[in-house]
Amino acid sequence: MKRTLAIIFFLTLFQNTQAQTRARILSRHSTDSLFTPALQQQLEISYPIFRAYQYTDKGGAGYLLLMEKSEINGRDTTVTNLAAICIQQGQSGFKTLWKMKDLLEPEEASIWFWSKYIQLQDLNGDGYIDPYVVYGSRSREEEGEYRRLKILLYNNGSKTAIRAVTGTLDEERSLQYDKSFSTLPAPMQAYFKQLLQRISKETDYILAN
Repeated sequence: MKRTLAIIFFLTLFQNTQAQTRARILSRHSTDSLFTPALQQQLEISYPIFRAYQYTDKGGAGYLLLMEKSEINGRDTTVTNLAAICIQQGQSGFKTLWKMKDLLEPEEASIWFWSKYIQLQDLNGDGYIDPYVVYGSRSREEEGEYRRLKILLYNNGSKTAIRAVTGTLDEERSLQYDKSFSTLPAPMQAYFKQLLQRISKETDYILAN
């Protein structure tokens, strides 16, 4: 009975805090109008903005920007570098909360954000959006199965990473959680484990056992 009441309490709390948070994808026009070349220079944004998310929570208004740098070879476009920045908007301007960068490894042909799996929401019911990014790569070899998958979560100013590599053989696959993952609230741990399984199912990404 006590356990049932605790679950009901958490679900009620989660629904209430979700109602206090909002997130949306900005249009290209809104993105360009807000993040002018001058502001991008101020925020040290060096790659084109691929997608911009706007959100509000107990901390106020914030933005998550995803950036991709591409190379064009004939008819082929290859993403070679990724970057993301999470910023908060206040009365005195914009404040960078965190940023990340990654790039192609020698055995990879391309790397890109898997925006389908990025959803900005309050994952543990504390009234704050928990921004995270998901990205992966494609093997340079046409028949190669080497692919890298990475999830980066930022919670209370700390970064937690989940790193996965898949391949043809069992010994080529790996799945690694940062030690800080075990300190995350249980609902957040469950969310990302379920997200991994969803990605595996929908993309034929074979995870290590």
